[in-house]
Amino acid sequence: MATKNLNALSIGKAMSHLKKADERLAKVIKKVGPCRLFHAEQDRLWVLVSSIASQQLSNKAAATILARVTALIGDDSRALCDRICGVDPVDLKGCGLSAAKAACVRSLAQAVQAGELDLDALTTQSDEDVSAALRVHRGVGPWTVQMFLIFGLGRADVFSLGDVGLRRGLMLLHGLEDKPSDDDVTRLTDHWRPYRTVAAWYLWRLLD
Repeated sequence: MATKNLNALSIGKAMSHLKKADERLAKVIKKVGPCRLFHAEQDRLWVLVSSIASQQLSNKAAATILARVTALIGDDSRALCDRICGVDPVDLKGCGLSAAKAACVRSLAQAVQAGELDLDALTTQSDEDVSAALRVHRGVGPWTVQMFLIFGLGRADVFSLGDVGLRRGLMLLHGLEDKPSDDDVTRLTDHWRPYRTVAAWYLWRLLD
């Protein structure tokens, strides 16, 4: 399956599609303004580290922990895996990571360092193949894969069923009293294809 990535042109097309497809979302787009989820080149290992650190945490708590990790290892993206591998796991835990998350972060960095995981090679693979390549690694589940697809690879049509914030955003958008089921989420987002990533960004902005 061919991959579709976000860029300035495709984001413009996505906004136009979403406004035509969904009157409710069109109002959100008008209020929030242009989507700022432009896919610039990012360190893909850091995207994975950030996603693992953020699992089951509020944005504020995750940001605090990641700021401590950055202070510990430095913000130079060069040789990031080497610097993570060189840090004592106890120090990672001191940043606020659980023992399990600290071990996962180190394990991923070691896999990259050893050449067992080539994150750059994933850029041309399908979403399904990316998921298969990542989920064999400790601590990487569906949500982490989806965050990597969005923020690491800039894929255009990703919507995470496991993201609590997106479900809350759908509740706000549609005035729902109860959290939607997986089937409900699929039904409520299907008409946003092939730009569900951009729609998700606007749902996250509803919660800001």
